[in-house]
Amino acid sequence: MPPTLADGKLCYVEIPAVDVARSAAFYAAVFGWRIRERGDGATAFDDTVGEVSGAWVTGRPPAAEPGLLLYVMCESVAATVEAVLAHGGALVQAIGADAPEVTARIADPAGNVIGLYQEPGGLPAVPAATLAPQLAVRRGRAAVEFYTAAFGAVEEYRVGGTDAEEAVVAQLSVGGATFWVADEAPEHGTFSPETAGGATARMLLVVAEPERVVERALGAGASALSPVGDEHGWRLGRIAHPFGHHWEIGRPLGPWPPG
Repeated sequence: MPPTLADGKLCYVEIPAVDVARSAAFYAAVFGWRIRERGDGATAFDDTVGEVSGAWVTGRPPAAEPGLLLYVMCESVAATVEAVLAHGGALVQAIGADAPEVTARIADPAGNVIGLYQEPGGLPAVPAATLAPQLAVRRGRAAVEFYTAAFGAVEEYRVGGTDAEEAVVAQLSVGGATFWVADEAPEHGTFSPETAGGATARMLLVVAEPERVVERALGAGASALSPVGDEHGWRLGRIAHPFGHHWEIGRPLGPWPPG
């Protein structure tokens, strides 16, 4: 899901660090934050729900004395404290100091003091797993425009894809189904079909009216590989988009999988 955009929302945090790699490893291990490399080479993070992001910065003293104090929500403060100690952090304020609230304060490897908070009723159950493929392409900006025109895709999130930063990583959705589009990165082992010399995967888009969607995709620049027809229990057509990936567009003709 894309982050919530709202006036007044806390959206970005810079965390002082002595050793960025060590701090990043600590927050990933203790809190499960997703670590990524920004376009400028800086090490950045996204929290576990993709709502708050930030980066580690050097040359700035740690926030060792609580003034502005940030709290991280934990399923179990006790278990998180154990993880903190196991990964090079320290306990600054023990559990129970703010009773009846379940909290603690810890210091990360650079000495920044962070609060921990446990929701009294417990956290919601983890949602069922989802799968969101990422398609590597050349000309990522044009690929995003193609999916918007061909499938009516909604752009939920984007990094890059500007005149200043041509390479793009974008999260798109079609009828609630999510996938990502990104410029290829051969240096990281990610190749587009154009570079690989052919498609290495095939996507299946399930829609109520395959003919209409195929016609729209062809009008946006896709090539027809097979016309819409009935086969193997599906009404299905197949296209190749201008960036090399193959898509099957169809719907099952009855209950699927068959009994």
